[in-house]
Amino acid sequence: MFIKDCNTCWCNEDGTSYFCTRKVCVTDVSETPEEAVEEIKRKCIPDEVFELDCNTCRCSEDGMSFSCTRRACVPEEKSEAMPKTCTPGQEFRMDCNKCLCNNEGQDFSCTRIDCTAVNNNGNVGVRVKRDATTQIQLNCEPGSVFKQGCNLCHCTEDGNHATCALKRCSDKDTQEESVLPESDPSFRCNPGEQTKRDCNDCSCSADGKSVFCTLRLCDQDITPSK
Repeated sequence: MFIKDCNTCWCNEDGTSYFCTRKVCVTDVSETPEEAVEEIKRKCIPDEVFELDCNTCRCSEDGMSFSCTRRACVPEEKSEAMPKTCTPGQEFRMDCNKCLCNNEGQDFSCTRIDCTAVNNNGNVGVRVKRDATTQIQLNCEPGSVFKQGCNLCHCTEDGNHATCALKRCSDKDTQEESVLPESDPSFRCNPGEQTKRDCNDCSCSADGKSVFCTLRLCDQDITPSK
């Protein structure tokens, strides 16, 4: 009689064969180290212990190689950078207005002078009309098209920005409402003064002659297209 795996076996009388019980045996799973160690041929500080990605490494006594655990490291997801609306810190002109880009390049503030009124008063030369667009930060339905005054806006795929035309609206009432005090050459404000216009933040320029305002779309300005 002898044991084969978990079964008991008996040899026949002439010793030419044997028969066994027929239990289902569960083989022992050989223990394997949780972390295999990989040796890398590279100079290091003898006996130094350091991190390499998510693995722990130890330098050899002679400093000519080091061994590391072999965990499967999960790469960190890189956050998608927000698209820059303008060059950080850049000052530029939009029609007759001066604009200043913020330090992150994600937003900009502009003076809110009514250019049509200025041109009619002869304070500046006649400007050639050209199509232009601006990208504004807001929450909207991705891919939707809506109006801001007489301008068409298109919501981006992420739903966080809208690209709008910058046409001067010809509606009389709209023009009258858009005439701001800084279109007057004698306009003055307190340098650095912070004010609010609807949902926009405004700041008086250092020379006290201009007001820079953010160009956010306020709720009352957004009219869904029909």
